[in-house]
Amino acid sequence: DHPGPGPARIKRDIFMGFNTLPFVFVFLPLFLAAFYLVPARWRAGLLCLGSLVFYVIGVWQRPWCLAPLLGLAVLVYLLGLRMRPRESRGLLVLGLAALFGCLFFFKYAGLLGLGVTLPLAISFYSFQLAAYLIDVYRGRAPAERKPLLFFTGVLLFPKLLSGPLMDPLSLHEQLSDPPRPGLEDFDSGLRDFILGLSMKVLLANQIGGLWRQVGNIGYESVSTPLAWMGIAAYSLQLYLDFCGYSWMALGLGRMLGFRLPRNFEHPYAARSMQDFWRRWHISLSSWFRDYVYIPLGGSREGTARTYLNLLAVWVLTGLWHGSTLNFLLWGLLLFALIALERAGWGRVLEPGNLPGVHGADDPPELAAVRHPLGEPHRRLPGPTVSPRVPGDRRQRRGLAAIRQTVLLAAGAGHRVLYPRAGEAVEPHPRHLAGHGDPGGAVLGLRLLYVRGHQRSVYVLLVLKGALS
Repeated sequence: DHPGPGPARIKRDIFMGFNTLPFVFVFLPLFLAAFYLVPARWRAGLLCLGSLVFYVIGVWQRPWCLAPLLGLAVLVYLLGLRMRPRESRGLLVLGLAALFGCLFFFKYAGLLGLGVTLPLAISFYSFQLAAYLIDVYRGRAPAERKPLLFFTGVLLFPKLLSGPLMDPLSLHEQLSDPPRPGLEDFDSGLRDFILGLSMKVLLANQIGGLWRQVGNIGYESVSTPLAWMGIAAYSLQLYLDFCGYSWMALGLGRMLGFRLPRNFEHPYAARSMQDFWRRWHISLSSWFRDYVYIPLGGSREGTARTYLNLLAVWVLTGLWHGSTLNFLLWGLLLFALIALERAGWGRVLEPGNLPGVHGADDPPELAAVRHPLGEPHRRLPGPTVSPRVPGDRRQRRGLAAIRQTVLLAAGAGHRVLYPRAGEAVEPHPRHLAGHGDPGGAVLGLRLLYVRGHQRSVYVLLVLKGALS
């Protein structure tokens, strides 16, 4: 599903990712129009059908990818119906063996020379189904007996391809009542979608060009300043690409009446590796914490057992991200850094112990914001908006800064995409837009923030960008 340890990127052969012209200007408007026009009781069915169509279009060159998705979903649904909490251990083992066996086979079949490619999104929907099965066995979430609601939760297209992974109980509660999004939900969701689309297309794709140039030059030939610029560009591209895609997913979910969990909490502001993984790909970190680390004993079984549990988590994290040796080494490196922090180095990195860093006397509510996952054994709350506390102001300012950066970049790019008459500008707009990326369109789309008579002009810019 994803070539590197960072963003879970969509393969290039997919026709309809969130940042493609067919999705932004064909699928999404038609689906939203139908979704808002039909009665509320029909929306779950429409959402299930639309999500299935979305996945089919994504794998139209490999239609066999539907088999593992639907087959595993049917198996988990039937097992959930027959499962009795805390008693049906055999059914739980059977379901997990099928899910992870299928995932393991497709992930590592290439190493055996079988020529089998990885089905689209199998890493995400396998983990989502596994979480549902485990929570039903624990008695934490009820088994979904309505097949329409179950398959809608599995196929929900804002989260299907690249997450975020949802808490099964929260997903069940949100599906229990027909979604009834209002104008505020649509407006907020559209803004989040535009923000994420801008982060990915305007910033991530353009910044990533510097890293590609470094690779084209050859690592042995680059100068030291260029090497550092390449590292910075890769780090920013990694974050903006994945975070932007997550923002688009959140926005799509909000427009459909769902609250998806946030996947990022300013990770590059972290002070340690542990703090970083509390902020980066939060839904995946929470999954490993709730379904691997805590069931193994967490930090309650002594120091040696704690390190062994951490080793298991980070080995599995590396294997989940990829099938080659470098991913395993990456997971082991993260384990080594986190083990060093737990052994004492982490105290050096705490606020107040570093020169010029404040925070040692911060109130508890501010500390809770800086550490959004809370205590090691505390489950994350559902995907609702957290109550505002003093620390939220910094987060809102940080988000506002990101939005301003995006808008400034859009304003600068607007002169390139739509130059004045007689003004020669390089590069060509098609070079900026790229194949399948609405680079010009998003510059017009972001201008929907404004009001008044200018909006009609910006709608024309949207159409012009779609044709560029």
